[in-house]
Amino acid sequence: MLLNPDYLIVILSYNHPDLTAKTVKSVIQTGFPMSQIILVHNGSEQKNINVLKADFLEIEHIITDTNKGYTAGANFGLKYGFLKMPNILFLTNDTEALHLPNNFPENFDLFSILISKRNSEFIDSIYGQVNLHTGSLTHVRALTDLKKEKHIKIYIPGTAFGITKNAFNTLNGFDESYHTYWDDVDLSLRAHQQNLRLGYAPIFHVKHKIGKTCHKHRFYTLYLFQRNKLRFLKRFSESKISYVVYYLEMFRLGFKIMLKPNRKTQINFWWKALRDQSI
Repeated sequence: MLLNPDYLIVILSYNHPDLTAKTVKSVIQTGFPMSQIILVHNGSEQKNINVLKADFLEIEHIITDTNKGYTAGANFGLKYGFLKMPNILFLTNDTEALHLPNNFPENFDLFSILISKRNSEFIDSIYGQVNLHTGSLTHVRALTDLKKEKHIKIYIPGTAFGITKNAFNTLNGFDESYHTYWDDVDLSLRAHQQNLRLGYAPIFHVKHKIGKTCHKHRFYTLYLFQRNKLRFLKRFSESKISYVVYYLEMFRLGFKIMLKPNRKTQINFWWKALRDQSI
């Protein structure tokens, strides 16, 4: 049992009770007190909520009426959590905790943690990086891989991260217009602009079941990802080259989709991503 950890854990869940249960159990198995675990049911079906409530009576369950997407669901849980404690470790329900410390880092306002790939010892990320000239994202798997160019910025992956109440209030949380994807990059870039302290705390360690929550649904991986990428570039890009790269990539993607059978749904999402750019 951890001795009075100075932070809460907020877990964001949307249906998938078996997956969510594994996340909650993994946190409990580290010795983390159940009284400091908050599970956000982000528009889940009532039958799934009932299963998890019955399995985990001693943790706190909070519920949204509808699926608010990652951004609003995360904000809902974080706002509630910060009424209780000033530090939160946030997890999505496709992660499993491997190691959790007693104490929250004092030198960071927003920080990434060590994230391993599922069913392996390989590292998925310690940071993310975004290239503001090309709009490309990369996962950083070692500190030696960090690039030094001014137009490349680190970001804190939204899968699992630590955040203080001060940082959350300063940034007003995630921008809910993103819904899902690029929201964590946006949050981090705004944190840079506010001179908040971003960092990496490897003493927190989870593994990530990549792609388990969105199940590669084209609404998320095509429409939201590409729509939000262009929205992000409009806010933060430092070069017109990024727009050229974006539209060339979208042209290639559209061409590939047109060559596939049963392409109607994908091309509709592709076109919608280009069209829906109001912020």
